[in-house]
Amino acid sequence: MYAEHLIDVGRRSALERVAHFLLELLTRLQVIGLADERSFRMPLTQELIGDALGLSVPHVNRTLRQLRDDELVSIEEHIVMIKDVEALSALADFEPSYLDQFRLPEMIAKC
Repeated sequence: MYAEHLIDVGRRSALERVAHFLLELLTRLQVIGLADERSFRMPLTQELIGDALGLSVPHVNRTLRQLRDDELVSIEEHIVMIKDVEALSALADFEPSYLDQFRLPEMIAKC
């Protein structure tokens, strides 16, 4: 997981970072039942997203607008809807296998 975050800061563009962040949130929230296959509630401010990704608030705003304009994502009233998971995954080079260690059935079995 740390390797993915280091790659975020070192190699990914702002657009790729935000896309990867949204996909990671979707995947992690799906595991605990707080997301469906394409949407989730995200009560985070652009300031918090920027802090997490090393981006300024205006840059986060422009990046989210570009994702909306490209019809990859919509965000309304803190609900994120990923309109095209495959295209967003390709943009972000998102491979969710690094999150497999956090799958709920496996975590429960370890307890």
